[in-house]
Amino acid sequence: MKFKYFLTVVLIMIFGAASGQHQVPLYAPGNSAGLSTGDSYSLLSVTGQNAIGTTNNNSYQVHLGLLGPIRFVFTDSEIVDLGLNQLNQNYPNPFTSITTIPFEISRQGKVQLTLFNMLGQPVDIIVARKMPAGKHQIEFIGDNLSPGLFYYQLKVNGFQDTKSMVLTK
Repeated sequence: MKFKYFLTVVLIMIFGAASGQHQVPLYAPGNSAGLSTGDSYSLLSVTGQNAIGTTNNNSYQVHLGLLGPIRFVFTDSEIVDLGLNQLNQNYPNPFTSITTIPFEISRQGKVQLTLFNMLGQPVDIIVARKMPAGKHQIEFIGDNLSPGLFYYQLKVNGFQDTKSMVLTK
């Protein structure tokens, strides 16, 4: 029992960047770091990037930097495999007729890629089939849709992510 505890502590120390970050997406890029306390709040970052931070009383501390993909999270003596599932932004975006939706799945599973309108109503099921692990690119043709803002959502192996796309004519 002591060895199991010791091994857990050592692994957490070695892979300290992975501990406690299970709520952070598989990547968290940034370009600066900063500390804000009291009534002074200042944050330097690129739009759309994630922040990792702690909050204690009136002290807000935010660290921005580059984290590699976190595949494993250590909790007590249990190792949880998060996999490397990822939904990427479609390109080109905006698009006039055809766009490509790239994504990556860590293990084989039933993939569901659904298109929603601005009201959150499903418009089209782009993919609904079992797919192997790896990187995939799905070509979507929007000729039968009216121009506007749409959302596409990937669901696979308990993973879910949503991105937006704009169709122009």
